[in-house]
Amino acid sequence: MEYALRHFGEREIDTILGDIIKHVTPDRAFEQHYGQLQSIVDKIVTHIHDFSRLFSINKFLPFIDLFQKESVKVEVCKLVLETFVRYQLEPTSDLVIVNALMFLARIMHDSVNALSLEDEMRHIGQLVCGFLKRVRLCF
Repeated sequence: MEYALRHFGEREIDTILGDIIKHVTPDRAFEQHYGQLQSIVDKIVTHIHDFSRLFSINKFLPFIDLFQKESVKVEVCKLVLETFVRYQLEPTSDLVIVNALMFLARIMHDSVNALSLEDEMRHIGQLVCGFLKRVRLCF
């Protein structure tokens, strides 16, 4: 995957993600491969810091939806939002980016409950606040 991310464009990466989704969806095979799938997301956000490019990959959010186990899905969402907070220096008003990241932030927010550790709540809160600080909505 790393080779593809370095040398191919969004269209080819979209095709690769679509193939992965197609191959792991039958019989819920993705449940046995969460570690590898999480590694793919990590590689993607490591190599693509431009979130308009990232979300132009149509299969990226469906790929994230493969993570059915809540704890793994929250970790993947944290990975994406950490990258956004780290590399997005200017506020964005791109509604595609805002909508996609709001979806991921909601998943993280909804995972917090009375049994969540304080450090986990603080970390998620910092990520959500960091994301919101980098959003500029113009009406």
